Amino acid sequence: MAGLTREGLTILRQNEIVERLRQRAIPVFQDLVPPNETVNTGNDSTIGRMIALNSVEFTDLWELGLAVYQAFDPDSAWGVALDNLVQYAGLERFPATPTTVTMDLWVEDGVTIPLTTLQFRSQEGRFYQSESNFTADSSVSRGAQISVISVTEGESYSVDVKIGNSTSSATVQAVYGDTQDSVLSKLLQEVRNISGIRGRVEGRSLVVELPDDSYGHIGVTTRGDLRVDLIKTRIVASGMQRGDFEQEPHSVNQIATPTLGIHSATNPFYGTRGRNEETDDELRERFRVSKAKRATNIVEALYAHLLDVEGVRYVKVYENDTSVPDDEYELPPHSFRVVVLGGLNEDVAKGIWLNKPAGIETVGNTLVDIRDSQGFPQTMKFDRPEEVPVYIKINIKKFENKFPEDGEELIKRALIDYFRDSVFIGVDVVYSRLYTPINSVQGFQVESLEIGRDANNLSTNNIPISFREVASLFDEDIEIISQE
Repeated sequence: MAGLTREGLTILRQNEIVERLRQRAIPVFQDLVPPNETVNTGNDSTIGRMIALNSVEFTDLWELGLAVYQAFDPDSAWGVALDNLVQYAGLERFPATPTTVTMDLWVEDGVTIPLTTLQFRSQEGRFYQSESNFTADSSVSRGAQISVISVTEGESYSVDVKIGNSTSSATVQAVYGDTQDSVLSKLLQEVRNISGIRGRVEGRSLVVELPDDSYGHIGVTTRGDLRVDLIKTRIVASGMQRGDFEQEPHSVNQIATPTLGIHSATNPFYGTRGRNEETDDELRERFRVSKAKRATNIVEALYAHLLDVEGVRYVKVYENDTSVPDDEYELPPHSFRVVVLGGLNEDVAKGIWLNKPAGIETVGNTLVDIRDSQGFPQTMKFDRPEEVPVYIKINIKKFENKFPEDGEELIKRALIDYFRDSVFIGVDVVYSRLYTPINSVQGFQVESLEIGRDANNLSTNNIPISFREVASLFDEDIEIISQE
């Protein structure tokens, strides 16, 4: 029975509508034909053609009713309808977010940069701008460039480096025959004895700095006829374009808004990738786990809350609640490992601390120190997944006049969308499943398909992805060879 019942909504299809209209037309038009004849409702009759015409409109109405009905079901709702539904769970669709990069700047001491006025340009032409005001200060820097003003026999030259509450010094005394270069060389040898500090001579300057991957800051001062020419400071810059793309280390190295006092800039690490607008499938999944938010100290709650951290794209939680080590996921007894793609380290660490099971150890290669509500330090551990590039080679045979002009681009987009929506942390790339997005484009047949982690070593085998990896696919890594 068509209509709304306790089992749901059942709609009439066009052939059923046509048959119903034919049955109803016969008594309505019977008076227009002789008594011994039957009303002609065939496809070629006038009435039949009217029925066919109206059946299209009635079919559209039934399908519209079905769409409205499904708009109240989160499993089938899409677009704005899904947005409206998930609001009842306190959720909103994540907008597209920019990629952020950590920038190391060499600047003159005391330079002040107002918010958003400093912009950087990558080698690909992407623009980033500073997220906050900053003033360069040698007492809270990450390094310094130091030069020798003059050399006087018997004079002492010292570089003092303050790390935390302790200060270490590198001191040399000039002797007869010393030059600016030799004093710098001697100071370098002494600086290298300071734990946690990296030193080098660059041109006519001694560079004293923290390693790129270390946290915190140092204070650098000098004694003797030395001068601090430049200091190193670290800021965060946000992309002026939103979306999911990779920014390689040292690829953002142009100052787009030349600013007095700033001499050079570069990003020492991969950027924290932004994201495209949350898809319907991603929003449905977040809605599914949202009910776990009311619970605490369970894996589902942790998973749900981390998905709400701005910039987070994927989350995987591995738990070992036994008293024996878990060799598969490298977990000691009573511990868990969180693998997170996207989001700032501090935001992720806070999310773990606020929602982790009580008394359970965190495991991971990324360590972030935070402060709890009472001001005590807490170290949260988690993992950042290694992105595994996937390479795809497709040989296709186009069907004459049926393959779209932009067909190859459509195939690439379908594959990239599939990876974005279906390939998550620790999920293998299954060879056979790639045919589904490929065949969503019409007008061709696949002659061969090869995939691999190495562009020079492709096969028809699945690509295994470890628990700390995530497969990624980019437009330039898809090769399509076509023949007419």
